[in-house]
Amino acid sequence: MAKQDVTLEVTGIKEVDAKFAKMQHKMRMSIGKKALRQAAKAELDIAKSMVPTDTGKLKKSLSLAQMKTSRAARRKGIFGFKVAPRKSRKEEVQYITVVETGEYEGTRKGTFFLKRSSIIAEPKVKAIFASELKRLIAESTE
Repeated sequence: MAKQDVTLEVTGIKEVDAKFAKMQHKMRMSIGKKALRQAAKAELDIAKSMVPTDTGKLKKSLSLAQMKTSRAARRKGIFGFKVAPRKSRKEEVQYITVVETGEYEGTRKGTFFLKRSSIIAEPKVKAIFASELKRLIAESTE
């Protein structure tokens, strides 16, 4: 499938920045991943509502997967999640590329449901991420 990365950067959460900066790297990564996973669930829900269905296999196969990042990126605290078919169902739903981007010959238009869902979900994902991050940091400093 054509690579369609959507990046999200949340900055300027003043009440969180100072506490977050004082934490150890492993703790920051753990808290960040938990918060982002919760936020990404909103995008997953939107993607599932937008996926065209014939048999429902593609819709059932969608889940959150951690994105692969380089060692250097992980050291910098860069991580992510994506909406993709479960590994156990990838063979069943190989046609996701056709549904998303269309056929190579251009005989079928793509729906771009994954791309559209990420754009639609962005404000909600940012809000959930920020609130979850605040909550998790508050819990860890108590």
